Amino acid sequence: HDRFIGSLIGFMRQFDRFTGEDVCCTTNECYSMDPPWNSTTRPVPAPRCRVRMNILFRIYTRSNPDYPFNATARNISVVGSPYDPKKPTIIIFHGWMNTSNFESVKPLIEAYLACADVNVVMVDYSSITANTSYAQAVSDIRLVARQASRFVRYLTDELGASPGNIHLVGTSLGAHAASYVGKYFPGLGKIT
Repeated sequence: HDRFIGSLIGFMRQFDRFTGEDVCCTTNECYSMDPPWNSTTRPVPAPRCRVRMNILFRIYTRSNPDYPFNATARNISVVGSPYDPKKPTIIIFHGWMNTSNFESVKPLIEAYLACADVNVVMVDYSSITANTSYAQAVSDIRLVARQASRFVRYLTDELGASPGNIHLVGTSLGAHAASYVGKYFPGLGKIT
């Protein structure tokens, strides 16, 4: 019993060492480790900067409902894809331990494409959240959101998509990612 308590206290102290410090992945990409991100009541480790490039943006349209065009956070480009910036864009974030092929997400993509002629972008960050603790995934989701907001910026600034025509949809941990994208990129049409 005492050994367990000692381990728990040591576990909690490792998170307190980051309080008050920002973790910077690049010069202009820093993440706060102040509360609520790090406290004894919510022990969240520092985000892992190296994971930010393992994100895929899988683009589905009515012309490619089964085989997405894949863009990466490392090389954001939709050149050669059926993406149409004049159409509404639905960006879906899956939950923790899910993938873009997960049973609960595929019906969302199919439903949006069946109901309207839209672009559906599935943000696949499963390589980041797979085999990691929920606390680490909570911390890393901020990096996912930052990269997704860069993707949204590309769609609006480079391709001319209207921010008001972009709808973010998140399930579980993905809802957190969607809300952070809304924080990083105000003026989007809707967040669900």
